[in-house]
Amino acid sequence: MRPRQHMLAGMGLALCAAMLWALTLGVSLLVPAGMQTPELLSGRYGAQVFLLVALVMPRRGIAMMRTARPALQIVRGLTMLVMPFAFAFAAHRLGAGEAWAALWLGPLFGLVFGHLALRERVSWPMAAPALLATAGAMLAHTPARTMSIGGIAAVLVAAASFGVFLVLTRALRDERPATGLLWTALCVLLPSLALMPFEPLILTRQAVAALAAMGTLWLLVLFTIDESLRRAPLWVIAPCLLTEVLWVRLLFHTPWPAAAREGAVAIAIGVAVCLWHAWRRPAPVLMAGGLTA
Repeated sequence: MRPRQHMLAGMGLALCAAMLWALTLGVSLLVPAGMQTPELLSGRYGAQVFLLVALVMPRRGIAMMRTARPALQIVRGLTMLVMPFAFAFAAHRLGAGEAWAALWLGPLFGLVFGHLALRERVSWPMAAPALLATAGAMLAHTPARTMSIGGIAAVLVAAASFGVFLVLTRALRDERPATGLLWTALCVLLPSLALMPFEPLILTRQAVAALAAMGTLWLLVLFTIDESLRRAPLWVIAPCLLTEVLWVRLLFHTPWPAAAREGAVAIAIGVAVCLWHAWRRPAPVLMAGGLTA
């Protein structure tokens, strides 16, 4: 596959990941409000482990667990543990809108980390679409600017964790997708089970079905992100991931205030510029990771 085709395919997969992420948020509304973060993560990633073991392991066997860089796989998995805990803490102190707005700094953190850690240097013209789309994503959430030092620090940790996850996913692109997905799921599931409350929550059939659906959708989100970063660098993928804020409004008929419309235009411009880059001046796709365990 040529570089242009790689980048266009990566952008398409990132747009699918953003839409699937929005669907996951919609399904999460069916989960009982009293569930704590360890319970949510245990249900979501437990479903992922079950699906991977049931669908992939019969064909791959124990080889599905083999990785040349276990340290990087573990760190990447732990970022998906840190991110929801830090986000929940921030949402409690800032509000969900403010926490979501700041979380979308994650791809921008990823660009900085990737510029420093990988062999893919990002110039200002290449970073401009991601900067514009990030500003648009934050504006589209129309936060009320609630101030809390602890909340701000927590959401920055969540965003940085998401950025590290994206960078490590790009660095581990030479390994099989199922291997990375299983390592990530286990690195979240096992600590989450250890942090479960002593009094178990009795779930209804609807709650169990919602957790299973969330796990399935989130597995698809992680898979499409993995596949998108396998084909294109993060500076191309970032604006596409940020369209999640637009998918949420489109899928759930959320009102579009002036700030949200302006943010949507900024995100759309960022995606369009990356599409122009991919079509007119495709960057070479490097097949060797820039990080080692």
